[in-house]
Amino acid sequence: MVISTSALFNPLATTLQESKSTSDIEPSHSTSITPLTNSAPQKIEWQNNSIADNKQIEANLARLASENPAALKTADALLATLAKLFILIEENELKATTKMLASYASDTPNFGVVGQLGAGGFSRVMDEARHGSARALCDGQEPLTLREKATAFFNLTNSTYFRETMEKIHSSPELKKMAADIVDISYLESKQFAPARGNSKERPSGDQLALYTFKNENKNDASENVHLYEQLKEVAGQKTSSNPAKAGSSLTKVQNDFRQKPEHAEMVWASAADLAADQRLTGRELVFAHYNPRNRVDRDESQFGNQGPIKAFASLSLEQTVVVRGNGFAVWQVKEGTGFFQDAQLQHKPTVAGPSGTTDRFMTAARLLGNGLMNELGLNQPKGAETQEQNNVRAEREMKELVRWMATGYLVDDNHHSMIEVNLGAANHGLPAQWGTALYSEPFSAPIKTEHFTVSSEEVMRVAEQQSTVKTHYENFRYDLQGGRRAKFTPDGRIA
Repeated sequence: MVISTSALFNPLATTLQESKSTSDIEPSHSTSITPLTNSAPQKIEWQNNSIADNKQIEANLARLASENPAALKTADALLATLAKLFILIEENELKATTKMLASYASDTPNFGVVGQLGAGGFSRVMDEARHGSARALCDGQEPLTLREKATAFFNLTNSTYFRETMEKIHSSPELKKMAADIVDISYLESKQFAPARGNSKERPSGDQLALYTFKNENKNDASENVHLYEQLKEVAGQKTSSNPAKAGSSLTKVQNDFRQKPEHAEMVWASAADLAADQRLTGRELVFAHYNPRNRVDRDESQFGNQGPIKAFASLSLEQTVVVRGNGFAVWQVKEGTGFFQDAQLQHKPTVAGPSGTTDRFMTAARLLGNGLMNELGLNQPKGAETQEQNNVRAEREMKELVRWMATGYLVDDNHHSMIEVNLGAANHGLPAQWGTALYSEPFSAPIKTEHFTVSSEEVMRVAEQQSTVKTHYENFRYDLQGGRRAKFTPDGRIA
C-alpha cells in the first residue's frame, strides 16, 4: 500500500518555510550558476590544506553542486530517459508507471530514505523530470532537491524491474533495435549472466544479468601511492597477493575491505530543528517524517527522556521531531590502517565511507542509458568542426563528468561520501583519479554548453569564491533511535 503525501495538511510546514525563507535556492530552471548567498567574496586556499580545511571546501563545493542547474538537469534527464525506456518496453504508460512506483517505494519503507512513502512525491519527481519544473514553480511549490531526484534514480535503477527490463533487451534482437536510441547496446552486451546473489545448491535461484560488476576500465592506477594498497588474502586455503588500486583492479569492488559498520549504524537520527538550521530539510521531508511512528502525537516521549504520551493532537516542535537519516558518515567508518585510509591521510583528503560504489552504480546505469541520456541533455550535437568520432568521444566524456558532478552534489552534500571517494567510483569508468588540487578545481575538463545550462570548472571556482561557508553540524546527529528505521503497513492502512 502506498500513501500520497502531496496534499496532506502539515501544521509544521509554515514553521519550516519561515526558517528557510532567507536562503536563496537556485531555481531548477535557471541556466547558470549563481552564488548561494550574497556574502562578501572570500579567498579560498586550494593548496596545502589540512583535512579539516578540505572538509569545509568539500561541503561548500557539494552544496554548490547540489543546487546547480547542471546537476539537477542531469538527474532529470536520467529519470526522463529511464521512463522512456520503461514505457517503450511495456508499450503502456500506465503499466510502466505502476511498475516504477512499486520499485520506488517499498512495502516496508525506510524512514532514512526520503520519498519512501509518497506516491505524490514520486509523481512530482517524474513529472518534473519529463516535463520541466515551470509548472511547479508557478504554483509556488518548494523546488525539488537533488536528493529527491537522485534517490528516485538510485531506487529505480537498483530495482528488479530495471534488471529484468535490461535482461529482456539483452536477450532479444528485436528489442535491441527498438531500444537502440535509448540504450547503449554494445555496453549492455558487455554484461554477462551470472548466478544470482544468495544462489546455492540448497536454494538455487538461477542466473541474472550482472549489471553492477564494479569493473575498472581505467588504464591508470587509482593512486600514485599504489604500494599502500598491497594486501594478502586467503583464497581457497591459500594466501594470495592483490592490489585493488592497480589499473584493471577495482577499489569499489572491495570497498568493504576499507570500511566497517559501527554498532549504531541503524540508530541514526537528527531533530528537524537541527536539519532546518543547516538548510538540510524540506517541507516534503518534514511531512514524510511525520508518518514515522516515532513522531505520532500519541507516542511515548522516552526518545527525549520524558516518560508518558504527548497530549492528543498537540503539534510537535521541530526540536522534538525525529528525522531518520542514513548519512554515510554515521553508517560507515573507514578502517584505520588500510591502504585507502593511509593514502587519504598522506594527501589530506577527508574520508567518509570508502570508495563509492554508489557513484560506480550511477555511472553504470547512466552508461546503459547513454544514448537516450546524451540526446536528452543535447550532448550529442556536433560542435564546430568535430568529426563524428570526436563528437562521440566528447559527448561521452561530458556525460560521465556530469554524472560525477551530480553524484558530488548528492552524496557529498549529505556526507554519504567524500569527494575523493566519489571521484574513485567515477574513475572506474575512465575519468581521471584526482588526488591533488584538481579534485576541487577541475570538475570538468572543458566547458559544457547545452540549451539547458552552461557549466565549467572556471565558473565553479568563481562561484565558490563568492560562497558563504556551508554549515554542517554533524555533531548534532544522535545514535539512539528507538523503534528502528523501517515501518510496516497494517491491514487497516495505518503505518506502524
